Amino acid sequence: MKSLFVVVLVVLCGLWGGGDKGKQQTGGDKTYQQLMSDTAILAVEDSIDFGKFLCDRIQPMPQGKKWKNPKLIKDLIDIYNYLEIYRRIETDLDYYKWTTEGAAYFAEALGRVKADIIEDKEIRERFQEYVAEYIKTMKKGDEELVEVDEEEGDKYVAVSGPAFGDLEEAKESLRESFTERYGHYMSEIGEGDVPDRESVTPARWFPPVYKEFTNAADDPTEEKIKELEESIAKEKDFDTRAAMVFAMLGTYSFDSIHIREAEKIMEEGRYSVLLDLVWRAYRTAYNLRYSGLSRDSYSPNLRYNHYRRLVAYTMLKYIDEHPQDKFALLKYLHHCDRNDILRCGSYSVGNDTGSERMSIFLSGDLL
Repeated sequence: MKSLFVVVLVVLCGLWGGGDKGKQQTGGDKTYQQLMSDTAILAVEDSIDFGKFLCDRIQPMPQGKKWKNPKLIKDLIDIYNYLEIYRRIETDLDYYKWTTEGAAYFAEALGRVKADIIEDKEIRERFQEYVAEYIKTMKKGDEELVEVDEEEGDKYVAVSGPAFGDLEEAKESLRESFTERYGHYMSEIGEGDVPDRESVTPARWFPPVYKEFTNAADDPTEEKIKELEESIAKEKDFDTRAAMVFAMLGTYSFDSIHIREAEKIMEEGRYSVLLDLVWRAYRTAYNLRYSGLSRDSYSPNLRYNHYRRLVAYTMLKYIDEHPQDKFALLKYLHHCDRNDILRCGSYSVGNDTGSERMSIFLSGDLL
């Protein structure tokens, strides 16, 4: 089975120069140790009342570490923290849409949101205006915000129209300020800095894995699964091990042991271009294993965003050492900007777990 994964390493070496980038270690990095100590939030998250809003449990990226490229990294941390707060509020709106009740409670939770983790003054002020308008909108109450489908009789939250008009204006003003301040980082990334999208597909990255496991996922043998697990455990190259875990989570044969292997990959503090993909596969696998696909299923986004932050910090350390690597910058920006797993998101027959897995493993959206 070990030989099946040689092709993975060869492809990675051809695209990014192999696994030497994964040699980065955490050492005495106090900031990373702080992030790891925050694993206590996982125990808290496992015991909270899932009917509560989460926007007052924001997980910011600390600015404390000394960097070789302080201007660049400070901006990238600010981007992360802005998107963390914005995402938390949007995820709570998703919960409100699902429950169609509790506008007053949502407004109370919003009142505890602090924008002081955003360094840029103008964006921070626009964000405070946005939150204030959000609170004002929620205080209009459920009767004005919730509408009823006349044919089906179902209640739903209309996130547009007169009740949300001023909020949309505040949101647009915030977006404009953010784009004006930080949009140049995306525009600086040229076509030559990013691999051709057609060459970055599961079929080309992991052909042996997909042949052996994905196509045979309906009837996997215990011998094959055991052989794969042994291969992952013995593999020394970080990129290749990350590729193995990613591929395994894409099958229907994964188990809790493979979910834990993904967490270990993200906890090591070593860089790989595959980190974002491992994280995306991890959260969908975790939802499938422990939560579910329906809109009634709770998605533990606090857990997922804990690991999002660990991955983002590892990416920041790599970018600080390799500021010329525009593809690493692109992966970081995409990683920060990915939505939470929403109940009422883009997947019409369930939560976003289904659409996210299809995006990664069927459509081949690996960038």
